[in-house]
Amino acid sequence: PYEMGKSTKNMTDDGYPIDIYGSVTEHMVIEVEALRAGENKPLPTVDEFLNRSKSEFTKLGATIKEESVALGGTSAKKIDVTYATQGQTFRFSQYVFLDQGVLWNIIYQYPEKDQVGADISKEIQNKIQVTQQKEG
Repeated sequence: PYEMGKSTKNMTDDGYPIDIYGSVTEHMVIEVEALRAGENKPLPTVDEFLNRSKSEFTKLGATIKEESVALGGTSAKKIDVTYATQGQTFRFSQYVFLDQGVLWNIIYQYPEKDQVGADISKEIQNKIQVTQQKEG
């Protein structure tokens, strides 16, 4: 039940075509990125992409738990992270998977003390729907 806006940014800093959708409320931040291969730039693998996130969170002293999950028949990697910044602790879930030549990166983040954010995160956990487009 979230209204998501689409970013006007259509290229990553390192040259990949991207579509970015997001929703920010006082309880939760949701971001969805659809990354496509660029000209002479093959997509990173799911593990390569996720390892960049894990590296950044490790620098923040975060606790990180990684697992493989199935999202409607599509295999994905998920990390759950707890990290502190600016005197506040955040919970962060990131799902990364490849579907039909698109690398999807889906993020949910909320302040750890926010019960509404925690409840929403629990409700939507592992419920991402991967739908197959019909040709024709």
